[in-house]
Amino acid sequence: AHGIRNPLASIRSSAELSLETADATGREAANDIIAEVDRLEGWVRELLSYARPVEYSGRPVDVAALMREQLAGFQREAERRHIAFSADVAADVGSALADPPLLGQVIGSLIANAFEAMQQHQQGSRVVLGAVRKDKRVFICVEDDGPGMTPEQLARVFKPFYTTKPKGLGVGLPLAKRIVERFGG
Repeated sequence: AHGIRNPLASIRSSAELSLETADATGREAANDIIAEVDRLEGWVRELLSYARPVEYSGRPVDVAALMREQLAGFQREAERRHIAFSADVAADVGSALADPPLLGQVIGSLIANAFEAMQQHQQGSRVVLGAVRKDKRVFICVEDDGPGMTPEQLARVFKPFYTTKPKGLGVGLPLAKRIVERFGG
């Protein structure tokens, strides 16, 4: 991980520096480089997270605030991809016992998957974050207009290193499942 992260940091820094002097085309290219470096860094984090046991320190998490945070964090990417991105969070959703960064990682992974499902889909697609409380549980969902999964894909979706993406690692959903199970979900 260290051997990969150092060159990525150097590439990102160079792209950030070029933003200051580049023309519009150069700035767009530099922003693309930065986005791709961030994506690679995310993959390294996912692999490291999957390789080590999940540390869990549960505390009340304001679900609506976390959903707003995720919405804001992915808004630029949604605009770039022409995806209508919104949240439908019940007013009484309240809090859930979880670890905020880990729950944020789970939701972020689901959003990233939804956006990637839209990649081959028509423009004008949508992704909706949802959260609702039923009894003592909070249900969080990420809904998209993507093509969906076959029954065979659904049967394997939580198997480590299984992926349908040409550039995927296949650890995002297994890790998300492991984290949610640690929260009692």
